[in-house]
Amino acid sequence: MAAACRWEDNGVVNTTTKIGLGIGLLLVGAIVVALALGQGGLRTYPADSPEAAMQDFLQHLFADEIREAREDLAPGVEARCDVEALRYSPASYHDVARIDDVEIDGMTAMVTVAFTDESGLFDEPYESIYEFGMEQIDGAWRIADLDERFGCR
Repeated sequence: MAAACRWEDNGVVNTTTKIGLGIGLLLVGAIVVALALGQGGLRTYPADSPEAAMQDFLQHLFADEIREAREDLAPGVEARCDVEALRYSPASYHDVARIDDVEIDGMTAMVTVAFTDESGLFDEPYESIYEFGMEQIDGAWRIADLDERFGCR
């Protein structure tokens, strides 16, 4: 079977070769990204852990996916949080969030998160530490304790 060809200004180009080269470059790029993420990317937590639920919540906040972030809240918290106010949470003015500590006590957990502003005040990075209370509801961990810094009353 002949390779598909098309005409370009500078002559005939074998598009099959171009496609193969493109796929090869994509694979190399994917390997480089995978290696980089493995060394400094998101940490992987067990799917049913409070850390994974917190990471999901924080990823939604950093991506400005406020409605999705609200779905990570326990029902009582969700009722007292304004969806638009969550947009102005610490994730909106910090560059990085890191889960520092988790204390699990049965169906509740306390998760400590450090938010870091890389640009910092007076050109120095600074951290803000927040604690989140969590509850396990129907097998899923939900954020049960947010304060006014997250647009909740």
